Amino acid sequence: MPGRIVFSDVDGTLLNSAHAIAPRTRAAIAALQEKGNLFVLVSARSPACLYPILEENALRCPLIACNGALTLDEKRNVLRDERMPAAQAQALIERLERAGTDAAWCAYTATRWLVRDRRDARIRREEEIVRALSEEGTVAELADGVNKILLICGEEAQPAIEAALRREFPQLSIAASSGTLLEVSPAGVTKAGAVRAFCASHGTAPSEALAFGDNWNDLPMLEAVGRGYLMDNAPVALRARIPLRTLDNDHDGIAAALEKEGLL
Repeated sequence: MPGRIVFSDVDGTLLNSAHAIAPRTRAAIAALQEKGNLFVLVSARSPACLYPILEENALRCPLIACNGALTLDEKRNVLRDERMPAAQAQALIERLERAGTDAAWCAYTATRWLVRDRRDARIRREEEIVRALSEEGTVAELADGVNKILLICGEEAQPAIEAALRREFPQLSIAASSGTLLEVSPAGVTKAGAVRAFCASHGTAPSEALAFGDNWNDLPMLEAVGRGYLMDNAPVALRARIPLRTLDNDHDGIAAALEKEGLL
């Protein structure tokens, strides 16, 4: 059936453990697009951290970035831009630093990635993974607001950090995207909201769309569409929430599900 919209998370879903799109999955995306379907990347990454993936794979598609705060068309024009006030972002970071929280922070807009210290091993590792460079600075520099704050935490400390921030900043959207990453988004911003808005702009009901994801920040998106597939590498606790499952990200789970759905 032509004209379907397929949304895909990136890390742990589209990308395998080597942070690459496997040949079978890349071929499946090409076949999907050739039949007139839309393939949309939906990621917690910022646009600049997604562009290397597009360029390396000669992939042209819309982007939903920063966990739903930014939507860009195929020509990289910004269509939707949701931000938290700079003062609110600064208050959160100051709270973390006053408490001596063991987490490295990153603040993102459509064009900037600010960090406190680029020498931090956690920041260096993030730069290596996304193949983009951060810059040292303060949130006060982002006077027009912040699309997302990423916290890179220790795996054992992450649950306590998440719980504390949920209590103290209930107006913000907070979700884990891995065992060490916490995504802090503007009030009401989720991947699901961006997916619904994208479907509306294309005259399609979310119930007609498909989505793929592997972690907690993908849950609202998977529940918002008609066919939400959870990758088999997802956390055990999440697997009980989503009935549709596919193979893990190292075994072309997206390609297998698209074949199952008859979209290739």
